[in-house]
Order: sequence, then C-alpha cells, then structure tokens
Amino acid sequence: MSGEVAVGSDGALARGQSARLPRRLQRGVSDANLNEFEVRFGLKLPVALRELYRWRNGQEDGCYDSLQLNRMFTPLEDVADFKDMLDGMIGTDFKHEGWWRRG
Repeated sequence: MSGEVAVGSDGALARGQSARLPRRLQRGVSDANLNEFEVRFGLKLPVALRELYRWRNGQEDGCYDSLQLNRMFTPLEDVADFKDMLDGMIGTDFKHEGWWRRG
C-alpha cells in the first residue's frame, strides 16, 4: 500500500505519503462554499466528497507531494476553474462528441 493515503475518522492521514503533506493541506471549506459550487455547476456532490472538502481544501499552492499514488488534492476553487475551462471547450476542442459534458 506504499504511496496510498487513508484518512481515519480522527482526520489523521495513514502512512505511505510524504511527511510534509499534512502540513501543506489547506483548511476545509464551509457547507456554504460547497452549496455555491453545486449551484454554480448544477450538480450534487457525493457525500464523501463534501466530507473530504469540509475536512481539507486541497493542497496549498506550490505543494506537489502526492496524496495518493501520483494524484494531488486540488482545492475546490481550482476544480471550479478547471471545470469552467473544460466546459468552455465543449463543441470546439474535444475530438469525440460527448467526451465532456456540463453538470
């Protein structure tokens, strides 16, 4: 299980990731932030994802440590920016119709 991270009920990260990473995770977001995200994109976030972002809001800028395998934990506002960018590419930049969709 090397390189993988598990979050326990106490909020602690399990072994296998960089020792620096827990200090580089940002404070969690509020339910209001999560609700705004859902309204903005017309979707409902899974409960587990809401819990994750309430616990921590991704890695701080400049932190490239892996959270799990080779994956990083993206802050919610960055997720929104990426989604806006990809939504704007619909109909022009995707080779296969239906590869990306809103919502």
